[in-house]
Amino acid sequence: MPGTAPAAKHRTPVLLTLLLAMATFMQVLDLTIANVSLPAITGDLGAATSQGAWVITSYAVANAITVPLTGWLADRYGQARMFAIATALFTFASFLCGMSWTLPVLITARVLQGAMAGFMVPLSQSLLLGNYPPEKRGMALAIWGMTVTVAPIVGPLLGGWITDNAHWSWIFFINLPIGTIAAFGTWQLLKDRETPLRRRCCCQKVGKAFHFDEIKLAMVKGAFAKFPRFGEPRLGESRQFSKQQGNDGARAMNMEFGDILAGH
Repeated sequence: MPGTAPAAKHRTPVLLTLLLAMATFMQVLDLTIANVSLPAITGDLGAATSQGAWVITSYAVANAITVPLTGWLADRYGQARMFAIATALFTFASFLCGMSWTLPVLITARVLQGAMAGFMVPLSQSLLLGNYPPEKRGMALAIWGMTVTVAPIVGPLLGGWITDNAHWSWIFFINLPIGTIAAFGTWQLLKDRETPLRRRCCCQKVGKAFHFDEIKLAMVKGAFAKFPRFGEPRLGESRQFSKQQGNDGARAMNMEFGDILAGH
């Protein structure tokens, strides 16, 4: 039917926004959902109350460490793929948190959970902006921002209610259906629209950043000038010819070094 394609195209950003908002809400929620549950967690696991603070700290520290790595990994593996993998591993870590039988196991699972959460927020925002037209990006960011604002407020309320009426493990188990739907749905929507990959070597990126073409030529020419072969005239040769040899040698070395930096 003629109207089917435009309708499907119109529904895709809406569904994508819902999935990304769900995933973002889930990971921001876990920043605060365990705060009021710490006495129940430490009591159940036989740990000291002061040790329970690591349940919160481990998540926050791992989150902060992985955020700067997001762009580097997304360039090599794709934003949609990275988001789906991070969300799936976050969901798996939530399952491990709920199944933990000792505090060290819970902290280890929280480290994995926080590390994956560090990828999810920047990737969700990037995917959202990349799949909306410029005139609608403001609306998309407003919807996305609501989840980031509301989740930390809802976290302690929801965590306390679950702990009082069920068991503290369910503050992590509630992530399982949300994370599974968000990871699978996002990948199904975006697997055919993956971002282009960039697999440049580190030397090439450093060389480009510092303009090694000009710097290498000046440095190599200066180095060759110190050797008698290129810096001083040979017997029966003029000084002008010796300098020309030095320049030619420097250019050749510059081209060879440039190929190495470019990964050829």
